[in-house]
Amino acid sequence: MKWLHSRTAVVAVVMAVAALTFALGTWQGWLAEANGTTFIINDVIPPETGCGTPNYTTKNLNDVIALAEVHDGDTLVLCEGTYNGGVTVNKKITIKGQDGVDRDKIIIQVAAAGTRGITVDADEVTISHLKVDGPIGTDEGIKVNGDDTTITDVEVTEWLTGIFANWATDTIIQESDINKNEPDGILLFNSSGSRILHNTIVDNTRNGVSIDTSDLVVVQDNTMSGSGHDYYQLYITGKSHVQVLRNTFVTSVGGTESNGGIELDTPLPTTLPAEALVVIGGSDANANTFDGDLVADMYYIKLACLSEATVNATHNYWKGAPAISRGVAGVIFNDEDDDGTECPLPHDGSVVFHPVAPGPAPTPSPSPTPTPSPTPTVTPTPIPTPGATRTFALVQGWNNFVWTGSSGTAAEAALSCIADKFAIAYQWDGTNWKRYVPDDPDISTLTTVNKFDSLLVLITASGVQCTNMPVVSGS
Repeated sequence: MKWLHSRTAVVAVVMAVAALTFALGTWQGWLAEANGTTFIINDVIPPETGCGTPNYTTKNLNDVIALAEVHDGDTLVLCEGTYNGGVTVNKKITIKGQDGVDRDKIIIQVAAAGTRGITVDADEVTISHLKVDGPIGTDEGIKVNGDDTTITDVEVTEWLTGIFANWATDTIIQESDINKNEPDGILLFNSSGSRILHNTIVDNTRNGVSIDTSDLVVVQDNTMSGSGHDYYQLYITGKSHVQVLRNTFVTSVGGTESNGGIELDTPLPTTLPAEALVVIGGSDANANTFDGDLVADMYYIKLACLSEATVNATHNYWKGAPAISRGVAGVIFNDEDDDGTECPLPHDGSVVFHPVAPGPAPTPSPSPTPTPSPTPTVTPTPIPTPGATRTFALVQGWNNFVWTGSSGTAAEAALSCIADKFAIAYQWDGTNWKRYVPDDPDISTLTTVNKFDSLLVLITASGVQCTNMPVVSGS
């Protein structure tokens, strides 16, 4: 070992060690902040057993959130009890109920009108394992204004709107119970990327879920029932792109009190635009179940007559008696087979529902419905291809690819490599969306495609390949 004889060198070492110690302290402090601190909050003295020693004893969560020691990334654990509504969350924190206690014993409550339950004004907020209870028919239970909010294992009951996401992206609402709100259980407005998963959404006066002008929304594995007469469990309007997968829609039983399943509508004089891409089921693996009674003016799926959208409702379980007595087309308003009795011809929109899987759905999960051998179709005349070809794979669901053949090619010919394996194709012409629906020229507005046009296509099978698409050289 070589010893240091220089005083300057010794000072340098001391300074280096001091700098390292300071850096480690800063790093450890950053780690503590990154991992977050957990604060236990109790509403009474003495505290209940099993929740731990409370950091704060109060009913007012705003007082705790406002504290300087509560930072982004921290967690507030609420012990069993009742806490004041009007909570404003303006930090990136988690608010969760005590583990091991029923969530209906951990309550955020508003007793009189004029105050929301919780307002989320920050991004990356999580609310879990508690009940938000309101004065029936007033204010919002949870108002989401921030992005990346997660609401899980929460009961929201007796509000004007249970959960309202307003211009908020990537909201997750999951494993929760949304009930007895007047009018709506969940409302998404201009809130893209939202996911509504594994919830029970029942007995809301108007709609269980309303979606307005929200892109890339997934509604999956929910049970919805009990909306009021003349209303629907799921309501979609505006330029919304929604996938409705593996849900159970139960219309009310009781004659005139029955409601509907899914409504796609918009107030006149506007129309539901072609940009509204809605998939209801779409494959055996994603089939929804529709069950329950319907009065004559209600439907499992209803599409507004003036709509410009095409709705893919293939592969669902039509379990209820109306589907048997009316036939599947009879429980869908404005379907592809409508002959003008429901909506004036020519069709402005269409619900595509073939093929269908017969109900009831098997338990525990639907098994694929045997598909009859397709009737042979005439292969479009091959397109002259002076150059090479290309082959590429497509997944089940929405895909985007570029046509590389000649300009002015018929849409049917351009899509022939995936014939019988897609439900609908869209192409944006710079002003409007155009659509091509196989075997339905009356509602198809996309007739030809040009080289380098981008196509948005809904693939209905797995393991699909587009083989030998022409690649024409030159501009």
